[in-house]
Amino acid sequence: MKIGEIVLSWVFSVVVGSLICGLFSTIWLSIIFAILSCLVSLPYLVLMILMTRKPRSFGFLQLIHVSLTLLTGLCIVLLENNFFGFSFILILYFVLGAMAQAYFHYRSPLRVERVDPEILDN
Repeated sequence: MKIGEIVLSWVFSVVVGSLICGLFSTIWLSIIFAILSCLVSLPYLVLMILMTRKPRSFGFLQLIHVSLTLLTGLCIVLLENNFFGFSFILILYFVLGAMAQAYFHYRSPLRVERVDPEILDN
């Protein structure tokens, strides 16, 4: 995956995840939640970009994704006494991130296909 695809999958999972979490509250709270979620998950984005600078398999990307999700869960356990109250957010962001990464990894919508003009002349 290229950096643009990683950033787009991160934006998709943060925005959609925040909107889904915001369904349980007001729209303003979901917007604030989205902004805070973006700020808190910036280290995840930076680590994901650094670890995927070389072309990697989708399984390796998901291994990185799982480990960073578990690291986030560990931070929640250390900072909050109620991990199970926040575990649905981790699961939601992980599933949305995996879906977005699968789309960008297998479909590659940002890659430009090179067209050979000699083939088109026939």
